[in-house]
Amino acid sequence: MRRLSLALYGTKQAGRLWGIRLNEALRQMGATRSTVDPCLYEWHHPVHGRVFILVYVDDLIVAGERFAGVEAIESGVAAKFEVRDMGEVRHYWHEGNARYEDQETRAE
Repeated sequence: MRRLSLALYGTKQAGRLWGIRLNEALRQMGATRSTVDPCLYEWHHPVHGRVFILVYVDDLIVAGERFAGVEAIESGVAAKFEVRDMGEVRHYWHEGNARYEDQETRAE
């Protein structure tokens, strides 16, 4: 997971401006935005395979078929924005459903 650092906070249009700027950057890298979920981007590369980019406010979760593809997206984003690597995703929350790294042990 990556955390992006931007100085847009404090303005009424901060969220909108951030979304426009991130969308432009990801599109320049060749990612396409999902028509179903505007927070989901997909990037296809003949060598690196398919990579998914999930955006939540100023956090990105990048997952792909090959680690090289994930690294390519992360380095591309890092070239355009100041980022901080937050490590692997340990848990996330989506529409009331919590998902944890050790989901199997928590279900018991």
